[in-house]
Amino acid sequence: MFFVLSFLIVYLFTLYDLIKCAVPWPGDSSVTVADTENEFGENLSGLYYNRGISDSASDDFLFGVMNSPSKIFKLQWNGEIFQIYSGIIAKRTLKNILFSKIVEEGWSLGKTIFYPDGTGSPDSEDLTFDDAGFLYVSSERNNAKSSKSRLSILRYSIEGSCLSFSS
Repeated sequence: MFFVLSFLIVYLFTLYDLIKCAVPWPGDSSVTVADTENEFGENLSGLYYNRGISDSASDDFLFGVMNSPSKIFKLQWNGEIFQIYSGIIAKRTLKNILFSKIVEEGWSLGKTIFYPDGTGSPDSEDLTFDDAGFLYVSSERNNAKSSKSRLSILRYSIEGSCLSFSS
C-alpha cells in the first residue's frame, strides 16, 4: 500500500510540474492543409523545411520520408499547398548550402532508399540535412524483415538526380 501511495504522490507532482511549465502554442490555432488530400496516404513523416534564399516562397522546400515504400519526397510550395517537386533548381549560394547539390530533375516519383549494401527497405521515421548537404534518415527496422529491430541512421548524398548511400 505504501508503494502505491508513494507512486501516486510522485505521479501527481510530476503532472503538476508539467502543467505548471506548459507554454501555449505561439502561433495561430487554425489548421491549414499543406498538401493534396491523400497524396501520401497516412505514411509521410519526418518533415524537414528549408526556407529559400529569396523572399518568395517559391524556393522554399519541404522534404518528407515515407516508410513503406521507403522513399524521400521533395515538395515545393505553389502558393496554396506543398506539391511534389519535379523541376530543376539552380545551384545555390553558400547562404543556402543545404540545397546546393540538388540541381536536376528526378524527384517526381520520390527517391527510393536502401541500406548501404543496396538491399532492404528502411522503415524510415525522420530525416534531416547537415551543413554539407548530406541527408540523414533514421530507421527503426527493415520493412523486409519487420519482426527484427534494426535501428539505423543512414547518410545519403544527393548529386544531380541521384540519391546514393554515403558512408
